[in-house]
Amino acid sequence: MKKALPLALENAAVVTECWTFEKLAVIQTSPLAEDWLASHLRLYIDTCFCAHFGETSDLHRPMYYDDLLHSRQLDYRRFTPETIVGAVKEQLEEGRYVSLYADWSLGQGEPAFHELLFYGYDDERQALLAPLLKNRTFCPVWIPYSYIESTFPSVLDYFKADPPRELHLAVFYQGPMTTYSLRSDYPTDSCVYMAMDKISKEIYGTQSSVSVVSDSLSTYDAPVYYTGSACIKALEQVLLWEIQGKPFADCYRGLTMVLKAMHEHRNLLLLSMKYIQKTWALPDSCVGAEIRDYQDCCEQFRIWYCLGLKYEQTADKRILQQMVSGLFSAFSKERRTLLNFHRKASENWALRRFQ
Repeated sequence: MKKALPLALENAAVVTECWTFEKLAVIQTSPLAEDWLASHLRLYIDTCFCAHFGETSDLHRPMYYDDLLHSRQLDYRRFTPETIVGAVKEQLEEGRYVSLYADWSLGQGEPAFHELLFYGYDDERQALLAPLLKNRTFCPVWIPYSYIESTFPSVLDYFKADPPRELHLAVFYQGPMTTYSLRSDYPTDSCVYMAMDKISKEIYGTQSSVSVVSDSLSTYDAPVYYTGSACIKALEQVLLWEIQGKPFADCYRGLTMVLKAMHEHRNLLLLSMKYIQKTWALPDSCVGAEIRDYQDCCEQFRIWYCLGLKYEQTADKRILQQMVSGLFSAFSKERRTLLNFHRKASENWALRRFQ
């Protein structure tokens, strides 16, 4: 027997965060995906200059996706090496995707524990199907039943050695064994208004300090976070630090990851603009120019991402200086374009609403 559930790989909206990728890869197979994507997902850059999908200083938690994605945590401890593959297959047969922590090294080097999103199986191959990251892209890979079975004890030991780890994963990312299925009852009536709000928050981005109050009512050092269009300010800081050779925090994931996430976010904003135009039947004469201008903004970040890859290969800081020189122009165009789109869409809606 064999089965493969649909999964968005080639057109994955987000690949810079594995926990976001796996949820969206399922969501994007829903007929309601456009409604959800247009009205969700914001970006912020943290004090370490890492870009994340979330709000101000918090990742989008697993429950953020609950209105369209039904997730259920299974107790992985009740399975054994002999039963774990059968348990995954059973969920797949019922139309549920399975996110399971496993040894991602696939026997190449030291164990690397990470979630795998299983979306198919083939008894003839004796393997489960999951996407793995190769050359910055998630690709389908067949993983032998025998490998999952033989490494499952090490997964159990991994969590047993650090009990709080399981809770941390469940709160911020997903549990060690989580199933996903799509909801068909997601109400889309408010999505277009949420999309407008999303664009408004992008226009008026923020640079904010978030302080934590200690037990003695004093405050810790206030880390700085960037949201919306202000993320370009954070990118400027990243580029200047790279040029000056300043050290980054250990958690910093590199310039190209920042640029890629910012490009992904802009593609999602472009989707929001097109969704608003379609939902409200706005004529091209109203917002078409702004949508085309914002496509150019997306393309600019794609070009910068490619330049970032080139910089990683050459360490030529003239590439970074070239990017810095274009930041203000890009920022101004983005803000102006989004502001005009929001204003024109709002005016057109009001005109038709009250005429």
